[in-house]
Amino acid sequence: MNALKMTFLMTFLTVIVVKVGRALGGAEGALIALMIALVVHAINYWFIDKIILRMHGAKEIQPDGLPGLYRTVQNLTCRAQMPMPKFYLLPRRTATAFATGRDEKHAAVAVTEDIQTIEEAKLQSMLARELSRLKNRDRFGGTITASVTGAISALVDLGK
Repeated sequence: MNALKMTFLMTFLTVIVVKVGRALGGAEGALIALMIALVVHAINYWFIDKIILRMHGAKEIQPDGLPGLYRTVQNLTCRAQMPMPKFYLLPRRTATAFATGRDEKHAAVAVTEDIQTIEEAKLQSMLARELSRLKNRDRFGGTITASVTGAISALVDLGK
């Protein structure tokens, strides 16, 4: 997602949050909602990858931890001409992966314990898809949308 689209999304979501705040608490509610939206955006930008990884109990993998898997990610990032993201292992028994982060320079890829059980071609495909999401900034837009939705929900709860 390019910078213009991201700016539009953040502005649009902030306007929605402010309108909800105004509906619940007038001008004061709108101001509180604006402050909440700005704080949520700042937290998203700087810390959301760490928050998501901690929620899932992810542990960072060093190059010697899972050398074959690490090498696969390294090869894919070289082909994509992007920096090597931090690499995490999730304590789950399903073969899956996900990426998080605000851009390719501040990114993480997490894989589950059972990902090593799938065939190499499928593994490369899964990891390449997640890396492309980082490179295109697709993950950050979804993360912002989800967190602002959470902020709206919090405002509604405050208004009750």
